Amino acid sequence: MKYLRLGRASRLVFYATVAVSFVLTSMTAQAVPSFARQTGLSCAACHTVYPALTSFGRSFKLNGYTLTNIKQVAAASGQTEPGLSLNDVMPLSLVMQTGMTRTNKGVAGHQNPDVNFPQELGVYLAGEITRHIGTFLQFTYNQEMGKFMMDMTDIRYANNTVLSGKNLSYGITLNNGPTVEDLWNSTPAYSFPFIGSDTSATPTASPFLSNGNTVMMNSVGVGPYAMWNNHLYGVVSFYRTARQNDPNGPGSRDDALVGAAPYWRLAWSDDIANGSWEVGTFGFHAHYHPAGKPTNDTYTDTGVDAQYQKFSGPNLWELRANYIHENQTLNATAPGDASHHVNFFNVNGDWYYERHYGLGAGYSAISGDSLAAYGSPGTQPDSSYVTLQADWLPWLNTKFSLQYVAYNKFDGTSTNASDNNTLYLNILLAF
Repeated sequence: MKYLRLGRASRLVFYATVAVSFVLTSMTAQAVPSFARQTGLSCAACHTVYPALTSFGRSFKLNGYTLTNIKQVAAASGQTEPGLSLNDVMPLSLVMQTGMTRTNKGVAGHQNPDVNFPQELGVYLAGEITRHIGTFLQFTYNQEMGKFMMDMTDIRYANNTVLSGKNLSYGITLNNGPTVEDLWNSTPAYSFPFIGSDTSATPTASPFLSNGNTVMMNSVGVGPYAMWNNHLYGVVSFYRTARQNDPNGPGSRDDALVGAAPYWRLAWSDDIANGSWEVGTFGFHAHYHPAGKPTNDTYTDTGVDAQYQKFSGPNLWELRANYIHENQTLNATAPGDASHHVNFFNVNGDWYYERHYGLGAGYSAISGDSLAAYGSPGTQPDSSYVTLQADWLPWLNTKFSLQYVAYNKFDGTSTNASDNNTLYLNILLAF
């Protein structure tokens, strides 16, 4: 690859990874097309089925999205001016999703079935910015909100060196939500089933680190990361609220994180014959100031996760699981009953035949002692449900999905839980 640029210590590792990836991922999958244009590689080199990553896809993200095999606009650094390195092709992509949702009992204010066209229209600026710096920027038009907004974002500086005779990939990530920077699909930001209806009812309780109002895509975090010997991965980042279209005004302390909220991640992974596995832990600790309250609430999320991938000829198996325990100290929301906890468990897997036809299933359970932080004080957060999904990928950049979510318990009760059962059809086009 004429334009491949990596640190000296990692060239052999990277070349070997590329070769292994071509052997393991020779069939089709769908991904953000700008990465395929930049690298000159099939989407299947980085993805099992989008957005789940292969070993090579994780290396590509780890190294700052900078692997390139296209013509460069370049100038060498000199004593009188800095250098220049730009892709000759602007790294732009479009991804459109449309969906139809039908619930057993219609959601108030929505048609049933409800059709979104588009459900989302994503504009991606994804690829190398310059040497050692790359980006994954997603701007999404959402029909439900009727506007464009900043979506998942990860900007990286990446480099390589040698530590104790082994390759060390390291860098700094700037992103807009804990776990957005992660390399595996067993943490909340990119997790099964990867798609979902915007209009169906969902359980009220969710981990605070993925809270969409305050944290996920409404914060900014920065921190160092490293991967040693292609096995041990670690991240420490710190987040502040950076809400889009803040109803309280720019910089408001209401409904915002107080100070810098730390996120940590530690994982061990290994590539095995025709596959890979990973086990890890992650956590988030935040002080949060609810609107109109004189004091703060505190949340601590601690999680463990695992992932297993196996290629059997042209076919693929994936298994993933995570468990998050959340401690809540609700001095602002429930001062007379401040200490609570909620547990979140998810296990899922999918099987793809020649990357064209896929079947997936997942089980999720939420349990805890109160919904004080989410709804009416004293209400139980317990929910449990099964997700079933069938996928068809006729081309590299096209995916049809049919999903069914069946609830056994919803927000603390089994009575009428099945009213929230949802059938969802999704069509995704990337170009």
